[in-house]
Amino acid sequence: MEKPESRRTQMTKRLIRTALVELMEEKTLERITIKELCERADVNRTTFYLHYSDQRSVLNDLKEEVCRQTIAMIGESDFSDPTAFVERFLGYIRANDRQFRILFLNDEGDRFRFALMDAVARELMPYIRGTADPQADAFGLAYVMAGSLSIIIEWMKTGYERSPRDLAGFLFRINDSVRW
Repeated sequence: MEKPESRRTQMTKRLIRTALVELMEEKTLERITIKELCERADVNRTTFYLHYSDQRSVLNDLKEEVCRQTIAMIGESDFSDPTAFVERFLGYIRANDRQFRILFLNDEGDRFRFALMDAVARELMPYIRGTADPQADAFGLAYVMAGSLSIIIEWMKTGYERSPRDLAGFLFRINDSVRW
Protein backbone atom coordinates (compact mmCIF):
# COMPACT_ATOMS: atom_id res chain seq x y z
CA MET A 1 0.00 0.00 0.00
CA GLU A 2 1.29 3.43 -0.97
CA LYS A 3 2.13 5.81 1.86
CA PRO A 4 -0.01 8.99 1.77
CA GLU A 5 1.82 12.20 0.91
CA SER A 6 2.52 14.64 3.70
CA ARG A 7 0.74 18.00 3.70
CA ARG A 8 4.06 19.69 2.92
CA THR A 9 4.57 17.46 -0.14
CA GLN A 10 1.00 18.08 -1.29
CA MET A 11 1.49 21.84 -0.93
CA THR A 12 4.83 21.80 -2.77
CA LYS A 13 3.39 19.79 -5.65
CA ARG A 14 0.35 22.09 -5.79
CA LEU A 15 2.68 25.13 -6.01
CA ILE A 16 4.62 23.53 -8.85
CA ARG A 17 1.42 22.52 -10.73
CA THR A 18 0.04 26.05 -10.31
CA ALA A 19 3.31 27.50 -11.60
CA LEU A 20 3.07 25.22 -14.63
CA VAL A 21 -0.49 26.38 -15.37
CA GLU A 22 0.58 30.01 -15.11
CA LEU A 23 3.54 29.47 -17.42
CA MET A 24 1.47 27.47 -19.92
CA GLU A 25 -0.84 30.46 -20.19
CA GLU A 26 2.21 32.30 -21.55
CA LYS A 27 4.01 29.65 -23.61
CA THR A 28 4.07 26.00 -24.65
CA LEU A 29 5.31 23.23 -22.40
CA GLU A 30 8.42 22.74 -24.52
CA ARG A 31 9.47 26.36 -23.95
CA ILE A 32 9.12 26.21 -20.17
CA THR A 33 12.35 25.59 -18.29
CA ILE A 34 12.79 23.92 -14.93
CA LYS A 35 14.41 27.14 -13.73
CA GLU A 36 11.27 29.13 -14.62
CA LEU A 37 9.05 26.56 -12.93
CA CYS A 38 11.12 26.65 -9.75
CA GLU A 39 11.22 30.45 -9.68
CA ARG A 40 7.46 30.75 -10.25
CA ALA A 41 6.69 28.09 -7.61
CA ASP A 42 9.31 29.52 -5.24
CA VAL A 43 10.99 26.13 -4.74
CA ASN A 44 14.58 25.14 -5.37
CA ARG A 45 15.65 22.69 -8.07
CA THR A 46 16.45 19.96 -5.54
CA THR A 47 12.90 20.15 -4.22
CA PHE A 48 11.53 20.09 -7.75
CA TYR A 49 13.51 16.96 -8.65
CA LEU A 50 12.46 15.31 -5.40
CA HIS A 51 8.89 15.26 -6.78
CA TYR A 52 9.19 15.44 -10.58
CA SER A 53 11.60 14.40 -13.30
CA ASP A 54 10.72 17.12 -15.83
CA GLN A 55 8.00 19.51 -17.02
CA ARG A 56 5.99 16.72 -18.62
CA SER A 57 5.81 14.81 -15.33
CA VAL A 58 4.30 17.93 -13.73
CA LEU A 59 1.75 18.14 -16.56
CA ASN A 60 0.91 14.46 -16.14
CA ASP A 61 0.44 14.98 -12.40
CA LEU A 62 -1.83 17.95 -13.15
CA LYS A 63 -3.90 15.79 -15.51
CA GLU A 64 -4.22 13.04 -12.90
CA GLU A 65 -5.18 15.53 -10.19
CA VAL A 66 -7.85 17.17 -12.34
CA CYS A 67 -9.26 13.73 -13.26
CA ARG A 68 -9.30 12.71 -9.57
CA GLN A 69 -11.05 15.91 -8.53
CA THR A 70 -13.57 15.66 -11.37
CA ILE A 71 -14.42 12.05 -10.54
CA ALA A 72 -14.76 13.00 -6.85
CA MET A 73 -17.14 15.82 -7.80
CA ILE A 74 -19.18 13.39 -9.91
CA GLY A 75 -19.20 10.85 -7.08
CA GLU A 76 -20.72 13.46 -4.74
CA SER A 77 -23.46 14.32 -7.24
CA ASP A 78 -27.15 13.58 -7.14
CA PHE A 79 -28.25 12.06 -10.43
CA SER A 80 -31.98 12.29 -9.73
CA ASP A 81 -32.02 15.55 -11.72
CA PRO A 82 -29.72 15.09 -14.75
CA THR A 83 -30.01 18.73 -15.85
CA ALA A 84 -28.94 19.93 -12.39
CA PHE A 85 -26.01 17.51 -12.49
CA VAL A 86 -24.84 18.82 -15.89
CA GLU A 87 -25.29 22.41 -14.69
CA ARG A 88 -23.15 21.62 -11.62
CA PHE A 89 -20.53 19.93 -13.82
CA LEU A 90 -20.39 22.97 -16.13
CA GLY A 91 -20.09 25.27 -13.12
CA TYR A 92 -17.22 23.12 -11.88
CA ILE A 93 -15.43 23.48 -15.23
CA ARG A 94 -15.94 27.25 -15.23
CA ALA A 95 -14.77 27.54 -11.60
CA ASN A 96 -11.59 25.63 -12.51
CA ASP A 97 -11.15 27.44 -15.81
CA ARG A 98 -7.37 27.81 -15.72
CA GLN A 99 -6.68 24.10 -15.36
CA PHE A 100 -9.35 23.00 -17.84
CA ARG A 101 -8.33 25.65 -20.37
CA ILE A 102 -4.71 24.46 -20.24
CA LEU A 103 -5.68 20.79 -20.39
CA PHE A 104 -8.43 21.06 -23.01
CA LEU A 105 -7.01 23.68 -25.33
CA ASN A 106 -3.27 22.98 -25.49
CA ASP A 107 -1.58 20.83 -28.11
CA GLU A 108 -1.86 17.72 -25.96
CA GLY A 109 -5.50 18.28 -25.09
CA ASP A 110 -6.79 15.36 -27.12
CA ARG A 111 -5.25 12.71 -24.89
CA PHE A 112 -6.48 14.41 -21.73
CA ARG A 113 -9.99 14.92 -23.14
CA PHE A 114 -10.26 11.25 -24.09
CA ALA A 115 -8.91 10.09 -20.71
CA LEU A 116 -11.33 12.36 -18.87
CA MET A 117 -14.27 11.28 -21.07
CA ASP A 118 -13.41 7.64 -20.41
CA ALA A 119 -13.23 8.19 -16.64
CA VAL A 120 -16.48 10.18 -16.60
CA ALA A 121 -18.22 7.56 -18.77
CA ARG A 122 -17.28 4.82 -16.30
CA GLU A 123 -18.82 6.88 -13.50
CA LEU A 124 -21.99 7.70 -15.45
CA MET A 125 -22.65 4.32 -17.07
CA PRO A 126 -24.60 2.90 -14.07
CA TYR A 127 -27.02 5.85 -14.32
CA ILE A 128 -27.73 5.54 -18.05
CA ARG A 129 -31.26 4.46 -18.83
CA GLY A 130 -30.06 2.19 -21.53
CA THR A 131 -31.28 -0.62 -23.65
CA ALA A 132 -30.80 -4.34 -23.38
CA ASP A 133 -27.70 -3.91 -25.55
CA PRO A 134 -24.71 -2.78 -23.42
CA GLN A 135 -22.62 -2.08 -26.51
CA ALA A 136 -25.31 0.23 -27.93
CA ASP A 137 -25.44 2.00 -24.54
CA ALA A 138 -21.67 2.52 -24.61
CA PHE A 139 -21.82 3.80 -28.21
CA GLY A 140 -24.65 6.19 -27.37
CA LEU A 141 -22.86 7.53 -24.31
CA ALA A 142 -19.62 8.00 -26.27
CA TYR A 143 -21.49 9.91 -28.98
CA VAL A 144 -23.28 12.18 -26.51
CA MET A 145 -20.12 12.82 -24.48
CA ALA A 146 -17.92 13.61 -27.47
CA GLY A 147 -20.46 16.05 -28.88
CA SER A 148 -21.09 17.61 -25.48
CA LEU A 149 -17.36 18.00 -24.87
CA SER A 150 -16.93 19.77 -28.21
CA ILE A 151 -19.68 22.21 -27.24
CA ILE A 152 -18.10 22.72 -23.80
CA ILE A 153 -14.77 23.56 -25.46
CA GLU A 154 -16.50 26.11 -27.71
CA TRP A 155 -18.19 27.53 -24.59
CA MET A 156 -14.75 27.94 -23.00
CA LYS A 157 -13.37 29.62 -26.12
CA THR A 158 -16.19 32.19 -26.07
CA GLY A 159 -15.42 33.09 -22.46
CA TYR A 160 -18.46 31.28 -21.02
CA GLU A 161 -20.97 33.60 -22.67
CA ARG A 162 -23.83 31.34 -21.64
CA SER A 163 -24.54 30.42 -18.04
CA PRO A 164 -24.06 26.80 -16.93
CA ARG A 165 -27.86 26.51 -16.65
CA ASP A 166 -28.33 27.82 -20.21
CA LEU A 167 -25.70 25.50 -21.64
CA ALA A 168 -27.03 22.49 -19.70
CA GLY A 169 -30.48 23.10 -21.21
CA PHE A 170 -28.94 23.48 -24.67
CA LEU A 171 -26.99 20.23 -24.32
CA PHE A 172 -30.11 18.36 -23.23
CA ARG A 173 -32.12 19.71 -26.15
CA ILE A 174 -29.45 18.57 -28.61
CA ASN A 175 -28.79 15.24 -26.93
CA ASP A 176 -32.50 14.52 -26.47
CA SER A 177 -32.61 13.50 -30.11
CA VAL A 178 -30.26 10.61 -29.34
CA ARG A 179 -32.28 7.57 -28.39
CA TRP A 180 -30.55 4.34 -27.70
